Amino acid sequence: MRTETPSTPGHASGLSANAPNPANRPKVASQEPKKTVMKGVPMRTAKAMDASLTMPVATTVRSVPMKLVIDQRTVINNFLKRSKGGKVSFTHIIGFAMVQALKAIPAMNNAYGEENGKPVLIENPSINIGLAMDLVKPDGTRNLVVPAIKGCEQLDFMQWWAAYEEVVKKGRTGKLGVEDFQGVTASLTNPGGLGTNHSVPRLMNGQGVIVGVGSIDYPPEFQGTSESRINELGVSKITTLTSTYDHRVIQGAQSGEFLRKMHRLLLGEDGFYDQIFESLRVPYPPAALGHRRQRPPLQSGAQGGPCRRADPGLPQPGPPHGRRRPAGVPPAHPPRTRAGDPRPDCVGPGPRVRGRHLRWRGPQLHDAARDPGHPA
Repeated sequence: MRTETPSTPGHASGLSANAPNPANRPKVASQEPKKTVMKGVPMRTAKAMDASLTMPVATTVRSVPMKLVIDQRTVINNFLKRSKGGKVSFTHIIGFAMVQALKAIPAMNNAYGEENGKPVLIENPSINIGLAMDLVKPDGTRNLVVPAIKGCEQLDFMQWWAAYEEVVKKGRTGKLGVEDFQGVTASLTNPGGLGTNHSVPRLMNGQGVIVGVGSIDYPPEFQGTSESRINELGVSKITTLTSTYDHRVIQGAQSGEFLRKMHRLLLGEDGFYDQIFESLRVPYPPAALGHRRQRPPLQSGAQGGPCRRADPGLPQPGPPHGRRRPAGVPPAHPPRTRAGDPRPDCVGPGPRVRGRHLRWRGPQLHDAARDPGHPA
């Protein structure tokens, strides 16, 4: 039998079969580090960071589901694509929610100061949002700038969006002036754009709070799950919001209420998305979470007890087996009730009426919350 052997054994992929000696390492030449005097924006940023170390700050963290925000943004951008152009980002929407939350909880817009060596509470009459921007120069160096959008409490979403884009454009083209950095009362930073889960940013002197926005993704325990399984489970992408505040003038409870307000706004409370859609002239209503859709009021029973809903489009009490009785046609068999029951017409499907547990009595539903004397 003929046996063929390689001409150069042990040289697969061009590597020798002999492992290299780890003791043979290149020599490191002794070099002095390069030192550069900081000027301009980097110098001012470094001094501001040093000054921030004198501030006693604390941080509140909250996770917010983003499913509804994603859906609303998709609807908005599809409309803009077909009409006036432009694109709304998640930071535009979250920043607008921050402004509305500051209007609802003005204590978060306060600042700390000193006069004649005495501490002073500064209550700012206007909301000036500083946008933390990471500017990359052609040589690869980065600059952190925080220009302000001033008078945000007077802006609707369209105006906020335009002011935001104007500040970003000025920053990228190097046209920011000294006046653009003055008067910041609260700041917004978005490290989530780089995939950061959440951060605790530095708060500058003269400001009350800085909000950090984390990445938008599924919770870690679901990130390895298939998309179909995630949809089946109804898992939403989330983001993490942080509120780092000056603890000398703002308390933890106020910061918690502030993030809770942002959370609720992003879930559509207080007509938040109605304001956005109206400002952009989107010709259809925004989406809403199913459990937050308003339901029609309940009709009263014979003695004022809860009964079927007033909306005729919803399922109404009718014959068994799910067949609906036409409107105006009396039932073939009147509902059986207990003697003396004050609500003989309160018959209807469903396990709850406004959160109250109901107990079956044959075809009759009895409300245990309003009729505690009824036997169980």
